[in-house]
Amino acid sequence: MALTVFFVLYIAAELPAAWLVKHVGPDILLPVMCTLWGLTSASQGFVTNYSGLLICRVFLGLAEGGIVPVLTLYVSFFYPRDMLQTRIGAFYALASLAGAFTGLLSAAIENMGGVSNRPGWAWIFIIDGIISIAFGLAAFFLLPRSPARARFLTEKERAYVISTLKRAGSVSEDGIKDNFRWVEVVRAAKSPHLWMVGVASFLSGTTVFGMGFFEPSIVASLGYSGNEAQLMSVPPYAITFVFCVISAVISDRYHCRGYNAIFFALLQTVGFAMFYGTLETPIDKFNVIV
Repeated sequence: MALTVFFVLYIAAELPAAWLVKHVGPDILLPVMCTLWGLTSASQGFVTNYSGLLICRVFLGLAEGGIVPVLTLYVSFFYPRDMLQTRIGAFYALASLAGAFTGLLSAAIENMGGVSNRPGWAWIFIIDGIISIAFGLAAFFLLPRSPARARFLTEKERAYVISTLKRAGSVSEDGIKDNFRWVEVVRAAKSPHLWMVGVASFLSGTTVFGMGFFEPSIVASLGYSGNEAQLMSVPPYAITFVFCVISAVISDRYHCRGYNAIFFALLQTVGFAMFYGTLETPIDKFNVIV
């Protein structure tokens, strides 16, 4: 139930966040969402009953749901389409790397069980939340609203970035067409490409999120528990990081995003088929990594 309410609010927050970023600005919205996520995540370390957990998961979904679409849109403010995949791939690769380090950190943090009369798992949420709050607050001062307002760029560099985006069609010449318009929402909703990509994303997401959220249960079914289970969750994320970087670079350099998607979909199918088709623990370890 806690996982369900999280995703209901997560999904509900995505479109409004993409609309809100046009009015508020990514330099405000992203730090707010990151800070709120950290506060909510840390609060999970203080819950004492199931109702409190559900409330935390509701606000966690609201805070997290808009982060990925807003980040994707924000990166497109600075890079043209043929350079975008590498940057977005870096974001997902770092997320995978964070997943790997989370397993290592969680194994260490669980040893804090008993500090302030709190279990080890509570300190995992508290410390992760505090780190996110710190980054969220720092982002208020570090994230520029657009290339034109980026203090770390020289005037010449700002002009180059803006002219490159205009030549690539990533932004309009006068900036007026970049404003939010409901007619564009309707046009997108009528596009068959959007629905085909949506179906593919849904099918891929069920396996990716399923693996991510239920990996502890999968690892436990392989006979591991406690800190050992945390450590065994590291290899799949580490391998994901490597392949995410490679596929992103290939996609941008050779403009073959479709072939990359097909290859990894087939690899995913092989991994799950092997996982469901065997009960041998050593092989299952390999299948989870695949």
